[in-house]
Amino acid sequence: MLLQCLLDKEGATDLVVDLIIGNFSNRTFHETVELGIALLDGGNCAIQVRFLLQCMFVQMHLMFERIVKQCESLFYYSDTKFFYCK
Repeated sequence: MLLQCLLDKEGATDLVVDLIIGNFSNRTFHETVELGIALLDGGNCAIQVRFLLQCMFVQMHLMFERIVKQCESLFYYSDTKFFYCK
């Protein structure tokens, strides 16, 4: 948790939110999500609060729209079945 807090202090949490909202490549998006997961690993409450504060100060809907768009690009729907696309 110490490393997570150090990364947060250096701006990693802000970076995750900014990169998710930004219109970057799929690879950048996925790596950003991995970083966010690593920061939250173990239920780090300080990082959770930091993400919440970041979301309150940015237009939260932009972040969630981007996440939904990326998820939709991974899956497509056909005849009542979902298929994973790489």
